[in-house]
Amino acid sequence: MVTKRIRAYVEEECRKATSGLDMLFEEHILVVANYAELLAERFNADKEVVELAAYLHDFSVIVDPETANEHHIAGA
Repeated sequence: MVTKRIRAYVEEECRKATSGLDMLFEEHILVVANYAELLAERFNADKEVVELAAYLHDFSVIVDPETANEHHIAGA
């Protein structure tokens, strides 16, 4: 399943991060993903798409911490 592969990839990239982002996965991304699942269910959204978006929403910061201030643009 694509979602499992993306989750593993994002987690791996967080663990490799050298700028203190190693905890980002457990303390933020997983929390967002859990809430996203609940919202997808509540609003009858495509759960896979919502979950993928949750895992990838801060990915630009993980691979390039300098995008932190504009990660909403870089991530798009």
